[in-house]
Amino acid sequence: MKVLQAAILIFSIISITTAGKLRITDGDKAKVGAYPYQAYLRSQSFRNNEDELFCGATIISDRILLTAAHCISRAIINSTKLDMEVVVGVTNRDEPEAMAVYKVQDFRMHEHYDHIGDFPIATNDIGLIRVDRPIEFNDKVQPIQLSTETPKAGSLITSTGWGFTLEDKNAAQRHLNEVKLMVVDKDICNKKWSRLNITIPENLICVAGQNKGDHSEDRKGLCSGDSGSSNVHNGRLVGVSSAVHFCGDSYDYPQLLSDVYHHRSWIETNIDRPGHKTFLQAIISNVSGKH
Repeated sequence: MKVLQAAILIFSIISITTAGKLRITDGDKAKVGAYPYQAYLRSQSFRNNEDELFCGATIISDRILLTAAHCISRAIINSTKLDMEVVVGVTNRDEPEAMAVYKVQDFRMHEHYDHIGDFPIATNDIGLIRVDRPIEFNDKVQPIQLSTETPKAGSLITSTGWGFTLEDKNAAQRHLNEVKLMVVDKDICNKKWSRLNITIPENLICVAGQNKGDHSEDRKGLCSGDSGSSNVHNGRLVGVSSAVHFCGDSYDYPQLLSDVYHHRSWIETNIDRPGHKTFLQAIISNVSGKH
């Protein structure tokens, strides 16, 4: 129940952040097909919308996608039916160039996923999703390799997502956005987050707009709806979008990604491990008060 309570808190506080600019802030529209590994999760259970995007995900094999554990928890909490789907091959959701839809067959959340402090930050915020049939690859749909190291402070990361907009707080963006973010030194990151009495664990990467000395990049970053999305350095997946303080304040409070390299052993161990929960099992567990 502790994990489920944390997920509820994360969802509640994300809803509050609609006071900010709810999208990849100060980013650019992605070119069609530029990020063939980027997918999104959708479910009609949230707002009875046939294309209701609620999180991002990354293709890492023909059956497996990587996302944030809190995205899976949110789906379990809000689900009234088994309708969660993965959508691939899309940049512009109004003009999907190679769209394909796959049913979620089962999933696995990190067994040590847990909430930190009084703010929506989680440790081990990572999970795997298995689809019901092999994903068909083409020039618009491809897997990405996992990073073999944690990116160093100062490294530039390309983050992508369809996060919400301030103009329409009830819907994700129609076009995929991209933004360049810089890895922030963990000591500096902890110093900034210490104002909220939070210590950032080693399994999270801190990122912010590039520090050019004039605060011109301060607004760049991630926001609601970008959770679970891809963060890439040198052609490899280095992070899964996990948490922000508020949209547009990455300088004051660096934004947080689940470190893929830190979790690589867990990912590789669990990709083909039996015992993934189905969503039906998870929903029954949630209703009965068991995790």
